[in-house]
Amino acid sequence: MQENQPNNNQYDFILNSENKKKKTFGGDSTKKRIILSVLIGGVFLVLAMIALTILRNAGKEKFNHDAKIVQLQNKIIQASETASRTSDSLDTRTLAATLSASVINDNAALISYLKKNAPNDFLKNVPTTDKDIDSKLKKAISDNNFDNGYLELVNSFVTDYMKELRLSRGDSPSTTKLKLINNSLNHIEVIEGR
Repeated sequence: MQENQPNNNQYDFILNSENKKKKTFGGDSTKKRIILSVLIGGVFLVLAMIALTILRNAGKEKFNHDAKIVQLQNKIIQASETASRTSDSLDTRTLAATLSASVINDNAALISYLKKNAPNDFLKNVPTTDKDIDSKLKKAISDNNFDNGYLELVNSFVTDYMKELRLSRGDSPSTTKLKLINNSLNHIEVIEGR
């Protein structure tokens, strides 16, 4: 009689009718495996997009403060041109003309740089004039206090302008832009030190 021996037949897996399928990670269903594959692929796609965005923007120039700088330059120019035409004081007219001429040059240089290096529509929404400036200066004229009104207004613009210039120094790896910003800051500091 044959004893119950363990079956050591190397081909038993073929002959065994109770061949058990190994379960995969997604289970037995093809639908589950497809969904899992799509989810894993989606995660990799999102990670790849994030990595590409980071790599694409690394080392690129930033223009965080430039719109504000151009806007403040425009305000200083507008107020100073009005003061150089309107003031009765020679000192105020001289200051306004000097400030206007200096900022006009710095404004032209920065705008030229931005047109070449910033996104195409960057300067599109930067206002060139401000109606509020005209109304404040007209009120100063009607109050017989034009010079003080102009000086208060332009000093607030110059303070903000200098702050933005200092903040913008870290925006760019470009030596050209850094030179423009430093020149603007030097010009305004010389005038401010009058």
